Amino acid sequence: MKQPAKKPNKKLPEVPEAITGDMSPHLERYSTVTHEGIYRQSNEDRITISLEENAKWFSIYDGHGGTKCAQFLKDKLHEYFFNSDWRKDVPNALRKAFIMADNEWKKKGDNSGSCALVIFVYKNICFAANLGDSRAILVSEQFNKCYQITKDHKPSNTEEQKRIFEAGGKIYQTTAVTETSDGYYGQIVGPLRVYPGRLSTTRTFGDYEAKETKENSKIVISEPEITSF
Repeated sequence: MKQPAKKPNKKLPEVPEAITGDMSPHLERYSTVTHEGIYRQSNEDRITISLEENAKWFSIYDGHGGTKCAQFLKDKLHEYFFNSDWRKDVPNALRKAFIMADNEWKKKGDNSGSCALVIFVYKNICFAANLGDSRAILVSEQFNKCYQITKDHKPSNTEEQKRIFEAGGKIYQTTAVTETSDGYYGQIVGPLRVYPGRLSTTRTFGDYEAKETKENSKIVISEPEITSF
């Protein structure tokens, strides 16, 4: 049998210096970096930063199956949000923007999908809207403590498991057996996945083959989970 492929000799990029500016008393600097990783040949991630007075939008879109969905979200999601009456109810405006984006993307007829993570700072409140398995972490000013402020929407999440099972979906794991160099056989266990869709995340934009099924359209969903502090 074929030996496992060796890791390509790719060097990860240096983290760029922070971009500084007089943005708000609660936000002094930021930086961004993204990379296709070790195995992938192209980068499907996209980032949007929109800085308005008392309103700072940061979002990252982790695309899969192509770049078109992530690019669409980069261009449109914040527009859907800011074009609404968001000041009255930020969480509700975020939910509506996510749902609108998914409905509009469906009209494009493309098969790619994307996870999304939005950090929105308004006045002295920080909102985190998560859809998929991207993760936001809050680090203390002294860099000695860190807090996960979003939940990964993966099949291993017990709350997501309950939601999927109640909607009629299933969770499974693929396995494969391979011969090692010393003649023994070892078992390779793949990630947990959702059926229908075969996705390793439980909430996404796009991926309509997983959403439009005879089982239930509420198994893989595009509704974000929102926290604030």
